Amino acid sequence: MASKILIYVPNFGLESGGIKQYSSLLLRILKKDTDNFYYIYHDKNDPEVIGPDVLSSNHRVVTISDMHQLLLKDRSFYFKRIINYLFRIFKLNSRLFIPDALDNYCRKENIDIIHCPYQFTPDIKNVKTICTLHDVQELHFPEFFTPEERANREVNYLKFATQSSHIVVSYEHVKVDLELFFKIDKRKISTILLDMDYMWFQRFTDTTPIDVEYLQLPSRYLFYAANTWAHKNHLALIDVIARLKKEGLIVNLVCCGHQNENMVNIRDTIDELDLNGQVKFLGLVSEEVLFSLYKNTAGVVIPTLYEAGSFPLIESIYLGIPVICSNVTSLPETIGDTRFMFDPTEINDIQEKVRLLWSDEAFALAAAANASNQKRKFDNLNSLNKIKKVYSMLSNNAYSFNNNDKLQ
Repeated sequence: MASKILIYVPNFGLESGGIKQYSSLLLRILKKDTDNFYYIYHDKNDPEVIGPDVLSSNHRVVTISDMHQLLLKDRSFYFKRIINYLFRIFKLNSRLFIPDALDNYCRKENIDIIHCPYQFTPDIKNVKTICTLHDVQELHFPEFFTPEERANREVNYLKFATQSSHIVVSYEHVKVDLELFFKIDKRKISTILLDMDYMWFQRFTDTTPIDVEYLQLPSRYLFYAANTWAHKNHLALIDVIARLKKEGLIVNLVCCGHQNENMVNIRDTIDELDLNGQVKFLGLVSEEVLFSLYKNTAGVVIPTLYEAGSFPLIESIYLGIPVICSNVTSLPETIGDTRFMFDPTEINDIQEKVRLLWSDEAFALAAAANASNQKRKFDNLNSLNKIKKVYSMLSNNAYSFNNNDKLQ
C-alpha cells in the first residue's frame, strides 16, 4: 500500500555543509520510487531540492505559505481561536488544541510519515516520524562547542532521537554512539548509507571544467573543501604547509567552504606564518566552480578530527582524484588503504603524507588508483529499498507509536 511521505527540508543553504548534500542526495534517490507519494516541504527556490533532476510525477512541493493558506480555510481554526479567547476573558483554564500549519497540513493531506534528513523532528500528532542523526560530535570533542551549543545539542538531540518513530544513520559508529550515550534501542536505528552515484557532480562529469582564472589560483595546488569549523582541522594543515616551506618545499593550498567565526583564527595563523602567497580561502563557491577545483587539483587532503562521513572524500573517490585523509570514524573504511591515511593529531604524520602527495608522483598515482578502486564499494548500495523498507515498517505499524518506540 502506498504511503504519503513528507520530506522536511524547509531551509537549507550551502553553509549547512554535508546536511544539504545528504538531503539533496536522498531526494534524488527517492525520485526513483514510484510506489509512494512524496511531499517536499521547502521554503527556498533551491534547484538542489526542487529542480527537475530531483522531482518526479509523484513528488509535490509545498511551502509554509501553502500550509498557512490551508489552515486559514479551515473554519474550525477560527472557531477554536474565538473559544480560547473567551476562555481567557472569563479566566477559565480550559483550552482547545489548535494545530499549527504543518500539523494541519499533515491532517488534511493524510500524511503518513515525516522524514527529516537531519537532526530535527517536528512535534506533530498522529504522524510517524523519521530523523536522520548525522553525529554526536559534541560528546567526543566538547571543546569545539560553546556551553550553550553543548546544552542545546544534549537536550534537543536526545529529544529528537527519543520522540522519533525511527532513526536513520549513515555509519555504524553513529549507531553505537546513540546506543551508548542516548540509550536508544538498536532496533529503532537503521544504518543506511546512501548510494553515491546520485551525487551533485554527475551532471558535470562529461563537461569541461569552467574557467576559474578570475580566482587567481596557483597553477598547482592541493585542495580541501570544508566549512571552517574547528574540528575540520585547517590549522594543522596550515602548520604543515609552513613546516614544509621551512624545508624548502613550497606547497600551495586552496580551501573553500562556509567561513564561520573560526576563520579569524585561520586568517591570523596564515598571516603569522607568512603564507598568504601559498594558502587561499575562497569561501562558498558554486557547484560549477567546486567541480573545476576538484578536477584541477593535484590532490585532496582531508585532515578532519571527526566526521560522521566525509562527502569531500567520497567526491574525490568518485572523481578519481588522489586523496589522503584522517584515520578517524568512517574515513578508514571509506578510503580502504592505510597508505593514504594519517593521524590528524600527529603533525609529523600529516606532514609526511602531504609531502608524498605533493612531490612523489608514484604515490599520487597510487592514491588516484586507490580512489578509483574504492568507488566500487559505493555503487549499488540498495539504499532506496532499505529506506522503503523503513517506510513500510512504520506504515504497517511494526512499531508502537509513543515516545519510547520499540518493536512489537
